[in-house]
Formats: sequence, structure tokens, C-alpha cells
Amino acid sequence: MTVQEIYSEVVDKLKETAKIIGSSFPHVGKDGKWDNMEERDITWWTNGYWPGILWQMYDITGEEFIRTIAEECEEKLDKALDIFEGIHHDVGFMWGDSAVANYTITGNVRSKIRAEHAAATLAGRFNLKWGAMASWPGKEICKSIIDNMMNLRLLFWAARETGDMRFKHFAIAHADKMLTTLIRPDGTAHHLCEFNSETGEFVQHLGGQGYSPDSQWSRGQAWAIYGYTRMYENTGDEKYLNAAKKCADNFIEKCGGKTPAWDFCAPIEEGEGFIPDTSAGACAVSGIITMSKYVENGEKYIDAAKSIIVDMYENYKSGGEMILTGGTGNKPANSNVNVGLIYGDFYFLEALRKLCDENYRNIYA
Repeated sequence: MTVQEIYSEVVDKLKETAKIIGSSFPHVGKDGKWDNMEERDITWWTNGYWPGILWQMYDITGEEFIRTIAEECEEKLDKALDIFEGIHHDVGFMWGDSAVANYTITGNVRSKIRAEHAAATLAGRFNLKWGAMASWPGKEICKSIIDNMMNLRLLFWAARETGDMRFKHFAIAHADKMLTTLIRPDGTAHHLCEFNSETGEFVQHLGGQGYSPDSQWSRGQAWAIYGYTRMYENTGDEKYLNAAKKCADNFIEKCGGKTPAWDFCAPIEEGEGFIPDTSAGACAVSGIITMSKYVENGEKYIDAAKSIIVDMYENYKSGGEMILTGGTGNKPANSNVNVGLIYGDFYFLEALRKLCDENYRNIYA
């Protein structure tokens, strides 16, 4: 199949899925059906992805029923803001992909306020001693993860919208700290590190969702590619583009044009066989496609992205409500292995749109 053929199929399928699941909050897809996190945890970190997909679909099709569902999802997320204590470091995923998209497309001021609220909450996680955001604050030990590179875009958006440059400075400081703490010289990424809450002293790396502290968790690699590409777009600083390129080169080499393994360093255990992560592949190719605009031989990166996209779709196309199966949420915990993951579908659609939609624009933070 060509990427254009895949794109057409995906858009048609998502229109039908929207009619089926409506204003729910899918996270994991099993046996062809999405779950609904609204019933379990309205503050769950992936709850912005479905409305984010819907806003992409509305931007593509202009169909009002899709806009209505997206707005219903966003209104339901107000409960998460009201709870407050359940809010976490992934607010960029939640409101950067829902409320900011709404504001960008429709000018909804209420959506703008929601996203500013979320950005202020994220900025409040900045640890002055550590010089970065704490993913999980603690009295003695705090943790930072590579995933947070994806949420910094919300801070840049807030700086532009409010004129408060503290948001921008927090984002830059965090990206710089992660560049020296979580990105290795060879362009691979650690997932997780700990630091002392009081002194800011580095404590250790941990495996997190990867195979080990020193392995290469593929979705963490994808977060780094995408996150540092967006850092370059927001600052123009070449060091971020260089980091994204080095991480992308490593990812592409490890994939060999195919669907990525859940961790590039994990052994294949007896009886398990190859364990993919299509969510890592989808996020990585979306970041790589954007990055290709700013580097020499950009077409090489486009070709690599297309190869991964086609392989994922041909081998892990879902016959149910989701687009892709073959996602791996947390292999060390044996949680959500070889399933559909809503963030995989989100980035897969975004990547396809970047390649195939001549009217594509970034509607998110």
C-alpha cells in the first residue's frame, strides 16, 4: 500500500469510530474495542488524545458531528481541572491536544483559558534546585522522565498567548537538563532519572518502562525525537535539532524500515517472540517527518518514515475500532502488551496527514 491509500482508509475509519464511541476517552484497545477511561479516571494522561484526533478529523473534513464530539470531550475534562490534585506532568497531552486545538481552529476563549490553566499547573512542577520539571515530585526524591519533552510545547504556547516568558524559560531549562541527563552521547535515551528534591543532585537512572536503566526503550526514543524537534521549532537553537537528528538516526538504524521493538536492547525471551510497539513507531515517524524539513538530505528521513508507516499498517492494521494493534504500554509490568493504544493512533494519523494532506497545519500547542 501507499501512504496515501493508508491515509484515505484511516480517515474513513475514524469517521465511523467517532459515531460508535462518541465523547468517550479510549486508552487501550483489545478484541477490537476501545475501553473508556472516563469510567475509571478522568485525569488519566491519555484522555486528550481522542479529542485531539477528533480535532484533526474536523480540520480535515469539516464535519460538524465530529466537532460536537470533540467539544463534549473537552467539557468533560473540566472535571479533571476541578479535581486538581489528580493533575500531573502530562497536561500537555491532555489540553495541548484538545483545548489548544479547539482554540486554534475555532477561537474558543474558554478553551484558551483551560490550556493556560494546564500550563500554569505544569510550570508549577519546576524544581529550582534541579533546574527542570519533576514528573513525580517527592519530599526527598523526585523523578524526571523523557516523556516530559512532549509537554514543553504547551509552555511555549502559553508564553506566546500570555506574554509571560517564565513559561518559555522553564521549558528551555528543562530541555537543557534532560539533554545532559537523559540523552546519551550516542543518541539513545534513558527513560527515567531520580534527583534529590532539596539539593537537586542527580541520584540515578532507572529502567522505567524500558528493559533496564541502560537499554533503549523505543517509545522513549520517540519522545526524544519529537520533543527536541519541537524545541528547535520553538527556539531555533541548533543543539536541539542536532539532538533530534542523532536520536532519529539511531531509531531509523534500529528499525531498519520496519516496526520497532518495544525496547531495542531487550532480548527476545523464549516463547514470547518479537514484541513490537507501534505507538513508538507512530510517534517517532511523526517527529521525523517534521524534523526532515530542517536537515540536509531530508528526503532520506521521509523515505524511512514511509517505510515504517507501511510496515506497521500492513502488519498491525486493526479490524476493530482502533487503527493499529501491536502497541506495548508497559512491558516490564506486563501491562497492555500487543494492544491498540490511543496515542499510537493519534501520532499515526498526524504522521499520515503531514505526508498526504496539502492543507496540513499544526493545530496543537
